Amino acid sequence: MLPLHDGYAGLNFSNFKHIILFRLAAQKLCQIHRSGTRRSVPQPIKAILKWFDSQPPEIQETVAFLVLMLLPGVQRPDIEEGRFIEVLRRWLDDSRNAGNLQVVGRCVAFRALLDFVCKRNFTASGWEESAEITDRIKTAAEEEHPEWVEDFEDQTRRIPFRKAQWMKAGTSWAELCSGPLSDEALELFSHGLGDDRQD
Repeated sequence: MLPLHDGYAGLNFSNFKHIILFRLAAQKLCQIHRSGTRRSVPQPIKAILKWFDSQPPEIQETVAFLVLMLLPGVQRPDIEEGRFIEVLRRWLDDSRNAGNLQVVGRCVAFRALLDFVCKRNFTASGWEESAEITDRIKTAAEEEHPEWVEDFEDQTRRIPFRKAQWMKAGTSWAELCSGPLSDEALELFSHGLGDDRQD
């Protein structure tokens, strides 16, 4: 397959017609490379939303909040009012009617941000570190803020359950990133080989 970035390297795009011709040629080469068959890949935005909607509410809220905190252009009142899930879904949905390259750009941005902010939550070592930090804070609170101790004990009791949920989410996220959100799938989608079905 002709990589999008490698294919563009060194070309002179001073004439917009050259861009169109290059993309048509790249799409044709993709089809030829696939032994003459048109390989269809899932719509990546639909794949992201399907994964997101399958997660427990706590994970949805955490993912939405952390991603939005780093996402350029998000209005601060939207975050302050707690409408994290609504705003993230709107940001993803807004790209569905855009061109394929814009959709790919948004998917790559979401993939990178989620990997960055949630990587510890997806690993056992991350949860071990979280449990140690909680224990240290609880110990310090016992002297200065004893009224907080019960809350920290409750958080400690919930760690195994929350860890299991996040580890499951991490596994399904890794599968998504090796499938519809993989570089190969997004490359094909950028050349117009996406699945147009709405189901």
